[in-house]
Amino acid sequence: RGVRVAVFELADLDQAPVVLSQPLPQYPPSLLRTAAAGEVTVAFVVDAEGAVRAARITAATHPEFEVPALQAVARWRFRAGRKNGRAVATSVEVPIAFSVPSRS
Repeated sequence: RGVRVAVFELADLDQAPVVLSQPLPQYPPSLLRTAAAGEVTVAFVVDAEGAVRAARITAATHPEFEVPALQAVARWRFRAGRKNGRAVATSVEVPIAFSVPSRS
C-alpha cells in the first residue's frame, strides 16, 4: 500500500505553488474546421516536488478539449506550495482556455 500524503488547500498555505513551466495545450486538429473556442477546468495536485499528479477534468465546454488539456497539465512544473517552511502537496483547480490558433 502507498503512503497517504496530506494534500493542502491553497487557503491553508503560507505560500502558493509558483508556475515554473506551463506549456500550452495543443488545439485539437479535428476542431479547426468549426473554429470552436472553449474552456476546460482541470483539478490536480501539485506534489512537494512541484510535479502535477492526479489530474482530472471537472468541466469542459467541448469533450475534444479534455485530452489536450490533461496532456498539457501533465507537463507543467511548479515550485511547490509551502506550509510552515516545508514544501507540501497542494490541491489546485485551473481553467484552460482554448482558442483557434492564428495562421501565420
